[in-house]
Amino acid sequence: LMRAMLNHVEITQQGFGQYTHRLAAQTPNRQIKYHVERSRALSRRLIRAQNQQLHNTGKRLASLGDQLQLVSPLATLGRGFSIARDEQANILRDATRLKPADKIDVQLQSGSVECEVLRIKQ
Repeated sequence: LMRAMLNHVEITQQGFGQYTHRLAAQTPNRQIKYHVERSRALSRRLIRAQNQQLHNTGKRLASLGDQLQLVSPLATLGRGFSIARDEQANILRDATRLKPADKIDVQLQSGSVECEVLRIKQ
């Protein structure tokens, strides 16, 4: 009976020893260190992701700017075209809207000229 009790006490002490060892491994300092390192790693990942997102957005913005430049009226003027407007500043697309002696404004790449319609050609 005595041997059985000593055996039981020894097994119980071994169990407590394991729990004591596990508890020592779970110290607040160790947990704090783990979480600080985890936080730093996540912070680095976040910064990399933000930089990548910023880079991708910049490329997309540049692409959209290029596309917008293709249809820009100023780019059209730069290619040698002009934009004619009537006296109400409406863009002229059809010569039949005009009659002789009407005044129009023609916008060029650099400046504009005021013109008077002499005749209409179809």
